[in-house]
Amino acid sequence: CGDNTDVAGFLAPLGAEPLDRMDALLLGAGGAAHAVAAALRLRGCRRVRVCTPGNRRHLDLAGRFGFTPVAWEERHDLPAGLVINATPLGMHGKTEGETPYDFARAPGVPGGIAYDIVYNPARTRFLCEAARAGRRCVNGVEMFFGQADAQFRIWTGQALPEAARSALEAALGDR
Repeated sequence: CGDNTDVAGFLAPLGAEPLDRMDALLLGAGGAAHAVAAALRLRGCRRVRVCTPGNRRHLDLAGRFGFTPVAWEERHDLPAGLVINATPLGMHGKTEGETPYDFARAPGVPGGIAYDIVYNPARTRFLCEAARAGRRCVNGVEMFFGQADAQFRIWTGQALPEAARSALEAALGDR
């Protein structure tokens, strides 16, 4: 028997957020994006649009989950209450200063959320720009902790101790 904690990890920081009344834009179509797609489907997200920079990889994911494929060039044209970066753009290394989305070009959505599954660095350009646009921001460290909690529960039947989270946050510092 195998377990995948990516779905639980992704959903953990969203808590009781009413995804069934929210439109989402999923940027990316790799393995992590598939977990995000499963989570959005599980929580009954009202409408999900998905796109990738090459305008091809997202077509299979969109078909598999019943989502709407969108051309990369059109990603800023549609309002989305939840914008998720599931691309490697912004990750530590060669794409660290990049972002897949320009919140200044997108329609504003009151109460909107920007969720970057990148966890190194914790503060990406994607999230910095989202914050300036008035979005509530969720970083990849939150998903990481949600995954750790789900794994700990599988193994022990108990929640991850707060001391474990504090120790990891201290170890990560300002990364």
